[in-house]
Amino acid sequence: MSIRMATFTAAFTLLGIGTAAHADEILAAGSLFGGLSQTRAVCVFYNAGNTDLTLRGFQITDQFGTPQTLIINQCGVPPSTLSSRDTCGIAADAEGNRSYSCRVKVGPDKTNARGVLDLRDANQTVLQSVDLR
Repeated sequence: MSIRMATFTAAFTLLGIGTAAHADEILAAGSLFGGLSQTRAVCVFYNAGNTDLTLRGFQITDQFGTPQTLIINQCGVPPSTLSSRDTCGIAADAEGNRSYSCRVKVGPDKTNARGVLDLRDANQTVLQSVDLR
């Protein structure tokens, strides 16, 4: 490698160190079981901060890791923007003999992101609930 190429490579590497992009962080909860009367898994996301968050890859899965078909999607098509102090949610049907999990990728980081996974019965009464972390 020539001296000129080595110098260019070293300079490019040093410049790249300070400009690394933040990767999305995962906010998740589960596995949660609400009992044999559970009929709905609901996952709600909240932005407690002052700047927009980006949501990607949000999904509800069963105990086998199988993504469930969303019957409610208030978050839109990913990547979705969750504005400051705004909330959106997703929901899927839940069989009574399975446990469920919820996850979302949050960018630029999850510092101000909050969320909860609920398992509800046919009357939408919360049977079990857990915070996303």
